[in-house]
Amino acid sequence: MDVFILTRMLCFLSVLLTYPTEGLLTNSTFSNLNVPISLTEEICDNGIDDDGDNLIDCFDPDCCGTTICEQQYYNPCLDTCAYSETDNNFSLKLEWLSEGNNWHPYNTPIVGDLDGDGRMEIIGNKGDWNGLVNYKDLLVIDADNGTIEATITTPWFRHVGNELAIADVDRNGWAEIFVVAGDLAANSNYYRNKLICYEYNGVEYQEKWVSDEVVAGKIVKLADFNQDGTAEVYLANSIYSSLSGKLLLAGVNAPSGGDEFSIAADVLPDDYCTNCQGLEIVAGNSVYSVDLNANDPNDNRINLENQLETELSGSGATSLADMDLDGDLDAVVTRPSNTVANEAVVFVWDIQTNSLLASHRFPSSTNGYASLANLIDINGDGLPEIGIGSTDLYQLFTLQNGQFKLLWDYELADWSARLGSTVFDFNHDRKYEVLLRDQNTLRVFDALTGDVVFATACESVTLYEYPVVADIDQDGEVEILCSCENGLRAFGSGFEPWISGRSIWNQYAYHYTNVNDDLTIPAVQQANHLVGNRLTMNKFLNQYANLFNQPEIDIELPADVSIEAGDRFTIISNLTGEGNVTYEWSPATDLSCTTCPNPIASPTEDTKYTLLVASDNGCSAEASIHIRVITLCSSAKIQVPSAITPNGDGVNDFFKVVMDGEPPISSSMVIFNRWGKKVFDDNSITAAWDGRVGGVAAPSDVYIYLIKLRCQGGEEQLLRGDFTLIR
Repeated sequence: MDVFILTRMLCFLSVLLTYPTEGLLTNSTFSNLNVPISLTEEICDNGIDDDGDNLIDCFDPDCCGTTICEQQYYNPCLDTCAYSETDNNFSLKLEWLSEGNNWHPYNTPIVGDLDGDGRMEIIGNKGDWNGLVNYKDLLVIDADNGTIEATITTPWFRHVGNELAIADVDRNGWAEIFVVAGDLAANSNYYRNKLICYEYNGVEYQEKWVSDEVVAGKIVKLADFNQDGTAEVYLANSIYSSLSGKLLLAGVNAPSGGDEFSIAADVLPDDYCTNCQGLEIVAGNSVYSVDLNANDPNDNRINLENQLETELSGSGATSLADMDLDGDLDAVVTRPSNTVANEAVVFVWDIQTNSLLASHRFPSSTNGYASLANLIDINGDGLPEIGIGSTDLYQLFTLQNGQFKLLWDYELADWSARLGSTVFDFNHDRKYEVLLRDQNTLRVFDALTGDVVFATACESVTLYEYPVVADIDQDGEVEILCSCENGLRAFGSGFEPWISGRSIWNQYAYHYTNVNDDLTIPAVQQANHLVGNRLTMNKFLNQYANLFNQPEIDIELPADVSIEAGDRFTIISNLTGEGNVTYEWSPATDLSCTTCPNPIASPTEDTKYTLLVASDNGCSAEASIHIRVITLCSSAKIQVPSAITPNGDGVNDFFKVVMDGEPPISSSMVIFNRWGKKVFDDNSITAAWDGRVGGVAAPSDVYIYLIKLRCQGGEEQLLRGDFTLIR
């Protein structure tokens, strides 16, 4: 018998002996999953770490090539060092606006397949955006086109921070919807401040249950604390059954507003405390161990294990990442200052050693509030940067030697001081973009510089909401979802297609490994900061894109150039990377060599040269340079601009032929947009396009020109090419 097959059979038998009900997902199935198992290989579909390397199933490279892992959003087989150059222009186009004019702008859109048909739905609160008013009912929106699939009749919600969550907790193919009714006189006592569950039943969405008791918060989150295959609902640091709403564990201490933003993760070693096996709850400066006894609910326990006590610390909005790269998770907490009015505080603490890593104060006139922090490595130093919204200001910080250093900030219009952000590399140019919508505008920032690369009107009175990135129509290209006025808007790329990403976003405190692709909650949650190169998923409140990995090899070529016919240009390539490399230039036409780093090019016509570099460690990278060849019309030197900025400042306002010497006796110019539509046509020698079509400013984009010249000597010149209009 094949040794591999025999080993797999022995592994499977070992699991059956250890967990005889494996696959049935009973309450005791996963009760001892943290006990080491003597397996030498990872079993790729049992939800546990078999080989003890802290990587579960498809997060383990040992599962590369298995069918089940090819279908998961994270593919362990992907080459982590390959990189292809792409168009780095950025623009949005509106793909659809939700119908009905009744989507509340306080919504953070929640995305997933609610009815089991294989297509995504988006769910959020129905209501009028204009003012701090309460609202009722939930809207289910078709993610493909923005039409309303269903309206779920609900009690009334408070306008402040009602964030729902979705998951298929009973694993029947239909996702449950969890939300908390408002503590409002308009609601009967049966609903007031209660946790409610709804589910599609094959025909319609129905109320499944209402909790017996009032609950501890309004921002709903899900995790499987006892690792039995059925997730629990947690609010602040209290835990409820997802199947009935029954209170399983009342939180320690009275929950405060900051505890609303608690987060569940395995942040303490198993031997750190008696009940530290599995997930803990981190709420600001406190971490709680959890023990849910499936056989005796009266024996459920929650204990305060660590609490950071400093002048700045306290409960607050909590994000998690490995901030010091020591292999364990740290907490980044934003909260109002303990000592100064209208001042916000952000602090980073090491949960395991109970020590303060860094802290920072900044003004926030709305009672010292600040947003849930967005965490991701933007500048490529390996350490996550920290994005925070406060009163009328967004700030991006990096940590250097235990100190917060401001990378950039931007003045917003946000009275609430609680707007969140998300970050994504849409066009895979290895430059992240930050998404943030304030009271008036959805903006896209260059994450490294803070420059606004796109902006569009989008209104809200603002509270906790933020835009969401997901491949909502599952076409291999992500979209942006943003709540504006009384509608939900879906944006796509205005230029080249964006890269692919995951199709779900199931709760406000979303991170990669707290939910599976089918909206089930993992019994054992993968430590996201240990996946891949330990930077791949060391992020919080962002969407996953498998294509984005920093390459081990990189090429920098000169910017595109223009030369006169008969001239030569030496292409100097700058290379960073590891290993011995080979060079391959294409096309070979008019190059002095095709396998050297710095060939001499002498093209007779416009040519785009591409360099492919491959290393002996299996990595490769690619870059290109476009060399334009300028011909002479008699003694006249002809030039055309590569870009125009028609903003009326007198510089680069027109696209036109620039002549130095004897002019032609006739000329014609035709300009097309990227779809082949003619936007300008003029047969005069002085032809110049001011960037307007029919009196209306044309959008930023790449345009194609065709220019015909007849010179004094009778010869004709034909110029073809493209240029960029920048606004």
